[in-house]
Amino acid sequence: MYQTPDVTKGLATSEREENKVQQLAWQAPAQIDVSLNAVGQTRAYQALVTFADGSTAVIMVPVTVIDDRTDSQKYPAQAQQRVTVFVNDHLGVQSLMINADQLPSGTQIAWRTAPDTSRPGTYPLTIVVTYPDGSQLELPVTMIVKAKATSQTAATMPPATNGPTPTGVAHRAPTLPQTGEEAESVVMTTLGLALLTALGFGSVIWKRARNDENN
Repeated sequence: MYQTPDVTKGLATSEREENKVQQLAWQAPAQIDVSLNAVGQTRAYQALVTFADGSTAVIMVPVTVIDDRTDSQKYPAQAQQRVTVFVNDHLGVQSLMINADQLPSGTQIAWRTAPDTSRPGTYPLTIVVTYPDGSQLELPVTMIVKAKATSQTAATMPPATNGPTPTGVAHRAPTLPQTGEEAESVVMTTLGLALLTALGFGSVIWKRARNDENN
C-alpha cells in the first residue's frame, strides 16, 4: 500500500553532478516508515552513495511523511449494494448511504442517472460521491422493483336472475331416516290424512241423518 520514497530526491541534481555521484540507494529500505502513523514526522535514514571513482559513502537522508491521499481515499463512502422498492416508489440516494455522517463537509451525493421505478424488474444504478477536493467515488447499487400487491375481495354468490325470490320459512330439520323408513312415513302420513278426512265427512252425514229423523 505504501511505496518506499525515491532516495535520489534526497540530493539535488547539481549536488550529484558536483560530487560525481554515480549511484544512490537506501541501506535498509524496509525500515523506512511511511505509514499513516508517520504522517507529519521527519526521520533520517541511511543511504549508500557510490561515486564515479568507485568509492562509497554512507549519508543520512531525511524523509518527511505527508498524507497526499485524495478525499475519496481518506474518507471512502459506503452505500447499500442492494435495495428493494415497489412500483412508483421514490428512492432517495441519501437513504442508501451508510456513513454519510462521516464524510467531509461539502461532499455531494447524487445518482448518475435517476432511478426509474415505473416497471418491475432489476436495474443497476450508480451513486456518485464528489468530495470537496474534486475527487470522486462511484458506488454500484442493484435496485429491485416489485409490483404492489392487490387486495382480493371475498367471493359472493351472484344474485338470482330468474324466478321469484323465496321468502324465509322456519322449520325443524327432519331426521335422516334409515333405509325404508322414509317411504313408510310418507304413506302413513297420507293415509292418516285420508282417514281423518273420511271420518270427518262421515260425522257430518250422520248428524244430518239424525236431524232429519227428528224433524
